[in-house]
Amino acid sequence: MQHIKDLLHSCSHLLITAGAGMSADSGLPTYRDKEGFWRQYPALKELNIDFEEITTPSTFLFTPSLAWAFYAHRYNLYARTLPHEGYSLLLEFAKSKKSFFVLTSNVDSHFLKAGFPSQNLYECHGNIEFLQCRCTHKLWRLKGKIAMNGFEVVELPKCPFCGSVARPNILMFNDWDFNDERECTQAERFHSWKKALNQDELLLILEFGAGLAIPTIRNMGEKLASAHPNAKLIRTNPQDAQIPKNLGYSLRMGALEGIKSLLDHP
Repeated sequence: MQHIKDLLHSCSHLLITAGAGMSADSGLPTYRDKEGFWRQYPALKELNIDFEEITTPSTFLFTPSLAWAFYAHRYNLYARTLPHEGYSLLLEFAKSKKSFFVLTSNVDSHFLKAGFPSQNLYECHGNIEFLQCRCTHKLWRLKGKIAMNGFEVVELPKCPFCGSVARPNILMFNDWDFNDERECTQAERFHSWKKALNQDELLLILEFGAGLAIPTIRNMGEKLASAHPNAKLIRTNPQDAQIPKNLGYSLRMGALEGIKSLLDHP
């Protein structure tokens, strides 16, 4: 741990990467377990619909009311939940470095809500606060709460351009309709940041809550740690903490516990 803290102190550049475990410490569900998912959404259990089935674009074509019941509940839950204190601790630490960036697969907008600059953020799976439609490449932002009556949406979100039912700008399973305009802009900023890094200066990658079920974040962090000649990856995960020895170190902790331990915060 002392060696890890020495790396934290001496690094010039910081990449924070985060998966569902980062949100879990704010009280948000991760949807990793089928039974846990069905306890959260008993209406979907009655229909024998699991997370992978409800999170596909086809549900918005064939059962839009059901699709929006799930996503509206998520949207309202994310909107009323505050980011845990680990976000602000990381932001304060990140500002002390020459440069920093955030890479996350989370769609809850909590990094933005916690004050991280939008130009330093790459949400690789999208953001639930933005909507899209097939009729246009334009995205627009949801505002306020989506009214629900039980597990039903009072009024389905509609496209302001054509009037058809919209969908969240989130990358789903088997998703060929995802509007990547916003994601590509963020990706370009991220790649420009990586390209500008001084290869002789220490890059530290702090990963929180990125599991093996959907390993996007883990893979991207490991790839960058392997490609940069002076990088170390610190993986914090209570279950999937294993890491190639040549890439860095791991802590078998939850995200918030790991952040506090790393940054010496009680």
